[in-house]
Amino acid sequence: MPVDYVKLGERIRARREKARMSQAELASAADISTQHISNIENAKTKVSLERIVDIANILNCSVDELLCDISSCTSSQLRGSAYHKITQVSRS
Repeated sequence: MPVDYVKLGERIRARREKARMSQAELASAADISTQHISNIENAKTKVSLERIVDIANILNCSVDELLCDISSCTSSQLRGSAYHKITQVSRS
């Protein structure tokens, strides 16, 4: 199951907006450019596992929440899916 960068970007945007953060604020906290955050949210670039972890920590959510559609997964599916996606991102 490949990483869906469109969904990943949508989830990052949703979490950022829920946290009432601008792209510039998230970018500053993650020590990357605002343009890079925009590119991630709009699936114009791939993002490293390290960066996903940084963003998840800043947004106070789990990496699973960003990589997986947790509303439709059981916990065992979530663990398996997250592990699979993390290993894929690590290889990119």
